[in-house]
Amino acid sequence: MKHIIIGGDGFVAIPDLRDSRIVYTESQDGNIIRRNKITGESRSIRPTAQNVTNAQPREAYRFHWDTPLMFSPHDPGVLMAAANKVFRSRDRGDSWEAISPDLTKGASRDSLVTMGLKGSDIRIARNDGISQWPTIVTLAESPKQAGVFYTGTDDGTVSVSRDDGKTWQNITKNIPGFPTGFVYVSEVVPSRFDAATVYVVVGNYRENDYAPYVWMSRDYGATFTRLVNGLSGETVRTLTEDTRNPDVLYVGTETGIFLTLDRGASWKRLKANFPTVRVDELTIHPRDNALIVASHGRALWILDHLEPIQEYAAAARADEALFTPGMQLQWKSKDDRKTTGEIYKYVWNGMKDKWPVAYKVAKNYTIPTDVLNALSGQVDLDGKTPEEVAAAWIAENEATWKAWAQ
Repeated sequence: MKHIIIGGDGFVAIPDLRDSRIVYTESQDGNIIRRNKITGESRSIRPTAQNVTNAQPREAYRFHWDTPLMFSPHDPGVLMAAANKVFRSRDRGDSWEAISPDLTKGASRDSLVTMGLKGSDIRIARNDGISQWPTIVTLAESPKQAGVFYTGTDDGTVSVSRDDGKTWQNITKNIPGFPTGFVYVSEVVPSRFDAATVYVVVGNYRENDYAPYVWMSRDYGATFTRLVNGLSGETVRTLTEDTRNPDVLYVGTETGIFLTLDRGASWKRLKANFPTVRVDELTIHPRDNALIVASHGRALWILDHLEPIQEYAAAARADEALFTPGMQLQWKSKDDRKTTGEIYKYVWNGMKDKWPVAYKVAKNYTIPTDVLNALSGQVDLDGKTPEEVAAAWIAENEATWKAWAQ
């Protein structure tokens, strides 16, 4: 059943992991609310001078149209949001603490000239669409180390704090080839494997610059390396690090999805049946190991069974390899009288009692017909678990593998 949790242009919607009745969401320009899905009760929790405990008198904050809102990956009771400052709440948004200064350049649009017209001279639809600027547009905490935060702004500033927000450092000058001017920092992505590693993505098409901008730092932003080999002509919008292999990264661009198996040294397009369309966001389901893709106007897409991508580089160095079987759905069925006859069922992509096996062999191998039939994508489980089938198949064909290798 579908429930409308907020009106306007809805953006982030995140459930409270401690209370399934509660969801946090927002509409444009920082209008954040907490809603009880059962009773329908909602409360505005937008950070203001009235509920920010360390605010200055009559202090006003600038929020981006799509305001960053997240839970700390280390504490589901810590809610975080960003305007031109970073805010933290430990009481579900009833009160906030500003844990940063203004992290933007603080420029005024009144003095900027656009198409020959000074900002203060605009009389029609002034600041239309982007009512507040400059602002923080991306906020992230390191999944590996609590208290390490990164921010990116819509005026070209990247910052880091390594002491839980007590002090902040502008690291923009450390990024080689960073565009000049008021640059839109699309995303900052701390690594889940290494506390010192972070990725930065810039989309500079607003300045008629359609070059790809992706960087990696392995020392908390002290130095950066640009990672764009194979992305020529692409405007990169988002980046996701694989959950199992730190060398595998995925990016969404204006034309689709690209991936790297060598931590950004080279990129290749991930196509299959995916359309040529802008990709706004990528994430990996933590349980199902599936890539979830949010396209711009062409629906959500799912690429399940990521194990061959995650293990491909290691498999390529071997003559033969069986990729790790993916998770399957299993259940026990009984008849309408609840009698015996307990049969374990499996489902994969709608095929009952079937289970896919992914494998790799060298091109010059002559594979026996019976093995090809067994590996055609459907294996009769015969009441066994996928793990048991895989282990038995490897054991039965160990001699065959060795013969192929010779």
